Amino acid sequence: MVFFHRNSGYLQAVDMRCYLPEQPWCQSEVFAEVLDSPPIKALFRLLCSSISFCYISVVSGMNSFAGYGPGFWIASFFIRT
Repeated sequence: MVFFHRNSGYLQAVDMRCYLPEQPWCQSEVFAEVLDSPPIKALFRLLCSSISFCYISVVSGMNSFAGYGPGFWIASFFIRT
């Protein structure tokens, strides 16, 4: 029973290999045309035009400030008390 439990992954791999054959190479992939990426200025202009993105950026900065600040301070506080 222990042998079966420890090696059940091998048995499942054999079953998968027998019942679920792999697709031939390059038939499961869809090849798309590679388009030129937009310039970075256009990306930032688009992101900054969204007020929700600005709010999320400010709030995530405040969250990291409020999280890391006390996180580093609390260790020295507990050492001294």
